Amino acid sequence: MHWQRGKGIRWEYKSLKSEVMFRSKPGELAKALQPLGLNELEESPYVLKDSLWTN
Repeated sequence: MHWQRGKGIRWEYKSLKSEVMFRSKPGELAKALQPLGLNELEESPYVLKDSLWTN
């Protein structure tokens, strides 16, 4: 009976792993975050520089 338990655990692991991989796609993340008001950048990010800090 241990092999049946092992099969069930293996199936659950593979199922969860595939769901995480699917939800990690950029398009899926964008869809999930849109209701929170978070959108993809439409322009390149830029670096903020502190005018008091000099090298």
